[in-house]
Amino acid sequence: MLFTKIRNTMPRRSPKSLTDHETLDIVSYILKANEFPAGAELRTDTLGEIQIQLKDGPKPLPNYAIIQVVGCMTQDGDNWTLTSVGQPSRIRNSEKSTPEELKDASSKSLGTLTFRLQNLAMLGAFAPDAHKGHKMVAKGAFMRQANTDRLSVTELEMIGPQCNP
Repeated sequence: MLFTKIRNTMPRRSPKSLTDHETLDIVSYILKANEFPAGAELRTDTLGEIQIQLKDGPKPLPNYAIIQVVGCMTQDGDNWTLTSVGQPSRIRNSEKSTPEELKDASSKSLGTLTFRLQNLAMLGAFAPDAHKGHKMVAKGAFMRQANTDRLSVTELEMIGPQCNP
């Protein structure tokens, strides 16, 4: 998130010295200078809800985009899926989530999408049975296929003991 990056790295010789208000002012200036339309007043408690789009609207995620999804761990025969998944988020880092990322993910709303999970063996000692019915966050490469969307998992973490869609 732009706000977090600015707050944690600016100014260069004295990182983390800006107040939240000063950081919001900088983010507002950057958005205005790049001709983004004005919207509601920026507030720290609503930053996670803001999505920046291209001028002609969002585009579908391309195959192999690195994404993060939040959903309910479900077994479907021999396969594992995340059900009740909300909109996937495109991310840059598919490695282990930070505590802040896990906190943000735990507050994400569930939805109606389903992703078949692939390559769970790459997670080492991860035991999917122990997480059945739990709210999970997953990262990996998105693969769109005719009958189901898949996620080649690089990380899978429990963020809630139960899933309440």
